[in-house]
Amino acid sequence: MMKARQTSPKERLEIVQDCLNNGKNYGAIALKYNCSYQQVRNWVLRYEKMGSAGLEDRHADDNVHIHTADHQYFAAHNPVTSRRS
Repeated sequence: MMKARQTSPKERLEIVQDCLNNGKNYGAIALKYNCSYQQVRNWVLRYEKMGSAGLEDRHADDNVHIHTADHQYFAAHNPVTSRRS
């Protein structure tokens, strides 16, 4: 299995556009940009579904910040966790 490499949303867009301009040849594009076939395919599918927004970083640490109070609220109102109390 190929080790994942870091890519920016701009680079992902370039890769997706190159793939779409070359008949969705995922394998050739993966080799050209040193990515996995599956990753290129996933980017293309997300791009087709959501546009360039689908290529933005989706790491929880970077995009979602749940405050302690919010976490406590959700824990208290979640039927699964509230039964454990």
